[in-house]
Amino acid sequence: MQRRILPSLALAVAGLALYLYLPLRSAYVVAHRLDPSAALPGAGGIFWNYNNPGTLHGLALELTGSESQTPAYFLASFNPVHVDAAIWAFITGIHAQYGTFAALLLVGGLVAAWRRDWRVTLVVVIACTTALLFSVVYPNESDVGRYRLLASWLAVPLFGALTPRSNRGWGVVLHAGLVAFLAAGAFTAFAPQRGFFRHDPGEGGRWVIGAVADHVPAAGVIVSDWLDATSLAYGAYVDGSLPGRIVVSDDKLRVDLYRVWAKRQRVFVLVDPHDVNGIPGGHEFAALDAYHELYEIGP
Repeated sequence: MQRRILPSLALAVAGLALYLYLPLRSAYVVAHRLDPSAALPGAGGIFWNYNNPGTLHGLALELTGSESQTPAYFLASFNPVHVDAAIWAFITGIHAQYGTFAALLLVGGLVAAWRRDWRVTLVVVIACTTALLFSVVYPNESDVGRYRLLASWLAVPLFGALTPRSNRGWGVVLHAGLVAFLAAGAFTAFAPQRGFFRHDPGEGGRWVIGAVADHVPAAGVIVSDWLDATSLAYGAYVDGSLPGRIVVSDDKLRVDLYRVWAKRQRVFVLVDPHDVNGIPGGHEFAALDAYHELYEIGP
């Protein structure tokens, strides 16, 4: 037993050690002054040094997500009243991924795997399905599929458990049949989604980068909500298509704070005119399209 526990603990520590990247990177960003928004008092930022994990408090925020009440939802996932919702999420997910016939085969695969080695089967099942409980209680994530991905992958080893261990005779035939079955399922799932691999050059955030570049000068500050700010930050900090601009993600429109910044450099706010009808202390600078209007903030 000790021979299994110690290597397992070592692997767990090695996995957790990957999180050391966060404080190390944060310390590097601060030491080398890489975050241009750090020169703006009160700006914060989600791009260079979010939560400042170089500090113990910031690291705790980053790892726990406590600013969005994630620990409370994590504890709620242990409430047994959510088990039925998690099971139903698993069933519907497997059905959507593999179809009715495969979902029925999965039951047989679970029985076969359990009979072969119940310990390994138990560990694999728990590891792949634990996040399902969190996915049915956490309300702050629209794409819950990321928490259910391992649950879908669980089907593959359980399908494999249906084939005999023998590499001769019918064993070879059944193994080949399983491979063909999974390959056919992958093809039929991929074929209707080919459109995801085609990207219209006019789609995405590239156009807003180009539109803002025509109006905001170098050394200017661009404030936007997180969705457009992500695209703009890519242009400013990654590919250089918005050189010299400082991009700030802020959904709260803290105009008084922007006026402080405007005493030192030009500040622009990008908003949706359907949601924001004028900004106190700002004037309409440019309309990029029906959903993007640029305001300049005065000191």
